[in-house]
Amino acid sequence: MFDADRLIARHCCEGRSLLAVLHAIQDEAGFIPPEVVTPLARAMNLSRAEVHGVLTYYHHFRTSAPPRVGVALCRAESCRSMG
Repeated sequence: MFDADRLIARHCCEGRSLLAVLHAIQDEAGFIPPEVVTPLARAMNLSRAEVHGVLTYYHHFRTSAPPRVGVALCRAESCRSMG
């Protein structure tokens, strides 16, 4: 599985924002493993709720392994106008 402490030690440093750390962890692991949330919150002096809130607010973050093939469909007005 994933070594949460190793991921956090590698990416969590003073002055780095939670978003930057989460992006770095996801870039390395492919997703944010759930077992990383509690140690990350402790390392950044945040509550688990704050870390979880960021994970669930931004749709870019995944908490499970991504599918092998992903399809994205844009239904915004700008995409519709371009066909």
